[in-house]
Amino acid sequence: MAVAGLRYLAAYEVVICIECQTCLLPGRSSQERHLRQPPHSSRGPQLQALLDLLVTYQLQAPNQVALPFPPSPAIEGLRYYDAFACSLCTTSHLTRSRHAL
Repeated sequence: MAVAGLRYLAAYEVVICIECQTCLLPGRSSQERHLRQPPHSSRGPQLQALLDLLVTYQLQAPNQVALPFPPSPAIEGLRYYDAFACSLCTTSHLTRSRHAL
């Protein structure tokens, strides 16, 4: 479901900001900070309506989100980055740093 540039993904229990291509963190202060900054610059009743909507969603902290098992397609609406995975390990850990691999 998408409202005012935000999309709730129930399967992951996250809200994606379509314009910024990021997930909003749970917590009113974090969400308000995101919505007040450009490109949104929300204020007044518009900001309050968005915050009231966000509180109705069950949201997970980023470290609690159950991610799809790789290889899987990118989650639509999120910015994606190139990453590395060890071809010898059986874990599904990814890193953006070749040195951390």
